[in-house]
Amino acid sequence: MTQRTEYHEVNQVSPRVIEDFIGQEQVTRRVRVALEAAWNDGTRLPHMLLTGPPGLGKTQLAHLLAREVGATLHEQLGQNLVRPMEIHGALMEPEDRDVLLLDEVHEIPSLGQTCLYRAMENGQIFLESQRSAYCKPLNIANMTLLAATTDPHRLLKPLVDRFKLILPFDYYSIDELVQILQRRCLQLGWQVEEPVFTEISQRGRGVPRVALRLLESTYRTARSLNCSNISLEHFALTCDLEALDRLGLGPDERKYLRVLAEHSRNNKPVRVGIVAAVLGLNQRTISQNIEPFLVRARLITRSDEGRQLTSKGGEHLENNPV
Repeated sequence: MTQRTEYHEVNQVSPRVIEDFIGQEQVTRRVRVALEAAWNDGTRLPHMLLTGPPGLGKTQLAHLLAREVGATLHEQLGQNLVRPMEIHGALMEPEDRDVLLLDEVHEIPSLGQTCLYRAMENGQIFLESQRSAYCKPLNIANMTLLAATTDPHRLLKPLVDRFKLILPFDYYSIDELVQILQRRCLQLGWQVEEPVFTEISQRGRGVPRVALRLLESTYRTARSLNCSNISLEHFALTCDLEALDRLGLGPDERKYLRVLAEHSRNNKPVRVGIVAAVLGLNQRTISQNIEPFLVRARLITRSDEGRQLTSKGGEHLENNPV
């Protein structure tokens, strides 16, 4: 069963209209054009593919779009749609003008993706008959499909081509994260010293989810001391408790940098297998959970030959030894 959401029940800290959505300006400009065109033509929204790393607001924007058009949102996770009959079930539930959100759509196997793009193209699904090889076509509702993915390269090209809008989400600036944190505190009635917002945003990695989590941790620290006003002292104590440095790196990431510093010889790359063995982690965990931000922050470089500490990475390690 899909999850249905009626929009008068959505969490009040979420933006209520598209104009309240902070960041992703290129995405929201295109979405506003689509909303206005659909309104003026009296049609549903076009199918959209939302791409980008986790935590950047793809799902939140999907909720917002459904609210803007007064539709019911039906949500499904891609990993729950393994067989064609499960794809068919998800496509049959929405009614006309409803919105179907398929999150992590790249988790749907190739056969399921084929069923999906055929339905998007023809407005039909094809049910197999138990009595013959004939597939019976069945019309589906005139709905909007929103698909979100963190790995668009795993999508079939014919499926990607069926989306009228492809919306790439990017990382947020520090100023945008500050605005998001300020709005969250205003909505929740939290009293926070202004410098705390900047300090948290500098460690937020450009991801609202990360910054908001650190804000909530800082709030818990303040409340544990029975304080109503969140100060820089509470923030510093929180960073100490979570072992975060000035870039927001945790213990594993700093250990990773130290491994590169200690095992590199003659400024040559260190094989990822050596890093994994020293850290006691598998290579997949390192490549997916530890390295992406280190590469984006230009603290390391990675290639087929191995991993290498940059001068910026060495400087950061020297200034943040613990």
